[in-house]
Amino acid sequence: MTDQERRAKVEARAARIPPRFRGVYQRAMEGKSRAAAVRAKCQECVGYEDVTEQVRGCTDPACPLWPMRPYQASSPGVGIGPDGEEVEPIEDEDREDSPGATTAP
Repeated sequence: MTDQERRAKVEARAARIPPRFRGVYQRAMEGKSRAAAVRAKCQECVGYEDVTEQVRGCTDPACPLWPMRPYQASSPGVGIGPDGEEVEPIEDEDREDSPGATTAP
């Protein structure tokens, strides 16, 4: 697949996403935010309907993203703001305080 073909597919998918959620998808597709990628996939999975509650109550614990899904009540500070933007990024392995993180000697 060429870069042009990929861009066309990304643009076509973005056009089908409700405007409120498009920014998260675009950040994810830039490849610079793992948190945005997880959030965008979870939003897509629940059909962009009642996202916070649907993702928080996800019933598919076999999903590889389940342990990292946003909006978990047990994750203080993680949530969605009134404009649909993320309030706090999801922890990832690059943070020093996360399990599995490595520190320089």
